[in-house]
Order: sequence, then structure tokens, then C-alpha cells
Amino acid sequence: MKMYTTKTKFHCGIDLHKSMSYICVMDKEGKIYVHTEIKNNDFQYMKKILSPYWDDLTIACETTYNWYKLSDFCETEPVQFALGHALYMGAIHGGKAKNDKIDSKKITDLLRTNLLPKAYACPRRFRSHRDLLRRRIKLVSIRSGISIYLNLFEDQNNLKHSSAELRRNAKSSLQFMDLQTFLPEDHAMARNYQLNADLLKMFTDQLKQIDKDLVKFTLDSQFKEDFEIVKSMKGIGDILGMTLVYETHDIQRFKTPGDYASYCRVVKCKKESAGKSYGYSGTKMGNPNLKWAFGEIAMLAKSDPVMKFFADELDQRHGKRKGRSIFIHKICRAIYFMLLRKKPFDPIDFFGREKYERLTKKVH
Repeated sequence: MKMYTTKTKFHCGIDLHKSMSYICVMDKEGKIYVHTEIKNNDFQYMKKILSPYWDDLTIACETTYNWYKLSDFCETEPVQFALGHALYMGAIHGGKAKNDKIDSKKITDLLRTNLLPKAYACPRRFRSHRDLLRRRIKLVSIRSGISIYLNLFEDQNNLKHSSAELRRNAKSSLQFMDLQTFLPEDHAMARNYQLNADLLKMFTDQLKQIDKDLVKFTLDSQFKEDFEIVKSMKGIGDILGMTLVYETHDIQRFKTPGDYASYCRVVKCKKESAGKSYGYSGTKMGNPNLKWAFGEIAMLAKSDPVMKFFADELDQRHGKRKGRSIFIHKICRAIYFMLLRKKPFDPIDFFGREKYERLTKKVH
């Protein structure tokens, strides 16, 4: 958990809601200057109230779903903006009573005392493509559900598997049967099938276009170099490469590979007290999209024989579950240094020269 360090004289905590906000302004010693409600989230009116403190002010809020508009406003004005991790903040300032007025003061207290758990506020110009890629992952899940339903439908009614090929190969052309030929008397069944076939075709066409647009933008943007670097590792294609690039955004914000691995959820955090271990905690802290991406990369990387031999050795030495975790963690560290040094994947750096030569001999 990283804390935000404030450098301004005044601090403003905002309890942000959909149609209103509650703000509190304090100095470093805790003196309250403003403590009021902002109706309709009128940030221009808020700026007018805060104008005496604006030139030396930091504004903070929790990671609610609507923090984008406040962040964009602060970037435009400009004024310092800090985003607090909602889960950590709740654990720190939880109290007996809770309302908007109390919450805004507690956020300000955390900010002025440098105890605000820091979350990453992605800049506006990079968010849209990252959010489109996240939405794509959800659409793929929905599309898979429709495809599975069609296969079950075909099994239940003893029909030809016209959607099975699509599940195996997303780039195949869609060729659905004319159900009226088989069941002219059952219009409801035909309508059910046609509805799902149309949905499957629509999702497939849209996803193909989204993939083209995202790749084109990435190759035309400042992310091109990082995108090509991560794709140099076996098992990383366009979608996984873009996920790594957009979700990481700036590798410089991670001081160590351990910080990056923690953010990617590929390490476990031990709970210990008085020399006793109480298991692990914080497994849901971090970026779920990067966790998914590294899991996929670990599986696809085994298409390289040397990688597969290495992963198999880890499984034999540590067991399948722990061996897979070590393999994923090693891949994560490799991606960190590749992005940091701006160098493509080098198997000698990954395995070490002696181990790489030994694994290569096994393959041949």
C-alpha cells in the first residue's frame, strides 16, 4: 500500500456521488475552512467557493465509478488531484457513524496527514482505449455464453453443430442452417435459434472491428514501441500485448519488479504475527485484467518447447499449483524489465545462459 504525499498548504476531501458532492477544506494542522455540499456536482461553483485556496490546493476523492469527471476537471483547471483506494481508505477511517459530511472530513484528514492510500488515476487521453479493451473482454465472455447456448440447443434437438466451428475459430465465417427446413412446424424453436445466431454474428463482427481499431491506434501511438517489445515474448499476441501495455501504462510508476508483480496479483502476501503464519491476504488487491493476462501468457508460452520444458521442471519440483505460480511470476518480472529497459525478450536473460543451453539440448 502506497500513501499519497501532499505538498500543498490546503487539502480538500470530496465525498463524490452521482448528483451531489460534499467537500471539506483543511490546512495541515486540521483547521476547517470550508465544509459544505455541492449540488448537481457543479464543479465550477465548487471552484468559486474554493478560489481563496485554489493556487495551493490538493483535491482528493475515492475510486468511485464517477471519479473520471472530477479528475478531468482538475486536469483542465489545473489543480493537484489525488485518487484514494476506496477499500484501503474504508479500512483506515471506518467509524461508528457515517454520512457524507463525516466522510468528506475523513478523506481530508487522510490527505493532510499523508495517510491517503494511493490509487492510480490514468490520464484522460489514455483511458478511452483502455476502457474499450476492458469492454472487449466482457463482450468476448458474453459471446462465448451465446455460442455455448447454441451448442447446447443443437445437442438437445439433435441438430447439426453449425456453431461449433465458430467456438473453435473466432475468425471463421458464420454459416448457420436454415432451421425452417428441419422444423417447419415449430416456429418458437426456430425463432429462438435465429435470435441467438443473429446475436452471435453481431458480437463476432463487432469484436473483429474492435480488434482492428485497437491495433491500429496502438501502432499509431506512443505505445507502439512497448507493444512490439512485449509481443516479442512467445505467447503474447495483439490482445494480450495491448492488455499489458494499456493496463500498465507507465512502467516507471513501479519502483521494483516486486511492486509490479503485486499490482498484477501474481504474488501472495503472507499474514504473520509473533512468528506465526496465518495464511495469505490481499489476493484481490491489484489489477484483475493483468492477472488474467499473465495467466493466459503462461499457458500460451508453453507452445515454445524450451518454455514448456522449463514450466514442466517447475511443476515436478514444486507441484503443479506452486510451479505454475512461479512460472507466471517469472514471466511478470521479465515483462517488467523488458519495458523498463526497452529491450525485446531475450531467452538468455530469462533462463540464464547455462540453463538455456541445457533446456535447448533437451529439446533437440
